[in-house]
Amino acid sequence: MDLLARRADLSAIAETLHRVGLVQIEVLGVTMFIDRRRPTPKGGVHLVIAGEKVRPHYTHPAPDLDRAVRGVAAYPVVDLPTLVTMKLQSYRPIDQAHLIDLKSVGLLDQGLLRKVPRDLRDRLRAILRTAE
Repeated sequence: MDLLARRADLSAIAETLHRVGLVQIEVLGVTMFIDRRRPTPKGGVHLVIAGEKVRPHYTHPAPDLDRAVRGVAAYPVVDLPTLVTMKLQSYRPIDQAHLIDLKSVGLLDQGLLRKVPRDLRDRLRAILRTAE
């Protein structure tokens, strides 16, 4: 799970997650919280700092919290264009798989192209061309 938060809230988040059995670690420059009984980064809570780049070489920073919308479960989530932009920027195989999944359920189409930054549009076009 990825958690978008302000850097100023990191200590409160760490304290809260520690109370439920998660410990804070850093892996390749990414702060995350993992289960102390089964310590695996893949199953952890990955912290994304709002307004900051996840990796130094990224062109775009993570979104600000004001980009959040209320999800079906009533907690805030980033909107679809913002999520797609984040996935296109990371573009790891897992991100590509997530984008293909979004396409397969009809959430990605040509109309989304104008909602993502120009420098990431070729990646989205490639995803849109993939077979389902």
